[in-house]
Amino acid sequence: MLAQRFKGRVENITLASFLQLLEMERKTCTLSITSLGRKGSLHFRGGKLTGAATGELEGQAAALEIVTWEHADIEISDD
Repeated sequence: MLAQRFKGRVENITLASFLQLLEMERKTCTLSITSLGRKGSLHFRGGKLTGAATGELEGQAAALEIVTWEHADIEISDD
């Protein structure tokens, strides 16, 4: 059986609201976040944040930096 894969873009929702939705739905995915030339990623398993990276930051420090970004462009994948 082939595994179902998904990829998409989220629009018209704040990053904070989308993160709450991932937790409530217990999703496993990777978010690629861009905002004003900055790039970062957030990794979730079962709705829980398991990793984050941006620039030279990783882990909790990266996650805290990313969630402060305004006008974030969010791409979601199951990678």
